[in-house]
Amino acid sequence: MLKRILNIFGRGKSTSSTGFGFGSEFATPPQYIVQAFNEIVGPISGLEDQEKEAMRNAFVEVSAEGNPRKEEEVCFTFLKDKNWDWPWFNEWNVYFKNSNEWPYLWKELKLDIKEPSFPQNTKESLCLLTVSDMKEILKSKKIKPLPKRREEFEEKLISIVTVDDIKEIIETKILSSREYILERRTKGKIKLLSSTITRFSYTLRDKERFSKVGRMLQRGYKLSLQSSGCAVEDKVAKIESSKGKTPPFFPGDRSHIGLRKARE
Repeated sequence: MLKRILNIFGRGKSTSSTGFGFGSEFATPPQYIVQAFNEIVGPISGLEDQEKEAMRNAFVEVSAEGNPRKEEEVCFTFLKDKNWDWPWFNEWNVYFKNSNEWPYLWKELKLDIKEPSFPQNTKESLCLLTVSDMKEILKSKKIKPLPKRREEFEEKLISIVTVDDIKEIIETKILSSREYILERRTKGKIKLLSSTITRFSYTLRDKERFSKVGRMLQRGYKLSLQSSGCAVEDKVAKIESSKGKTPPFFPGDRSHIGLRKARE
């Protein structure tokens, strides 16, 4: 009996879908990857069917190595220069914005940070400037001696510099900041996609594995929802699981299923 159970789980390797180690021995069978990919990526717009197929094939190929980072690299390669739209992400983005609570993996997107706009006065521009920037500005004004502390630089700039005086440097700083935020959000969104495909494949695999084990043991074992350790994820998981759904409940969700003995 034990040998048959270990065979179901792949030579006795980890039976949990939380993280799994790196290496081919931890890889999820390709049929689950294909199903998960099709269901998650299918509704995404901005990619031709041929591109989705090529992306899926590449994703399945690297997933055999059991290395999620390589799966992320595949997604990034195919999506980094695309204007793609993910309806499921948009739906949950509205939900989390309204609740002002963000799951663990969503924090990398910096969605709670507003893109900078052009300041109305010098004081508002200070947050965009480094001490080196302020030093160069004051040098251009032939100010001597130069301040030593940031607070002193700021006071001096407010007293003698207008926004128009530093318009060029402010515009450069705003552009750089917007590019940085866009890059972070693009990478973060792609990471969410890759993680969601992988974790959905875990669920598909584990539902079948755990069901087989439960039947073999014949002791009333049942699938159960396991916490990810994130309060926001746990909150959503409680709501969505009550509707009969299984994880991932939203893009980037790290909830997972386990097997436990039902109470007598």
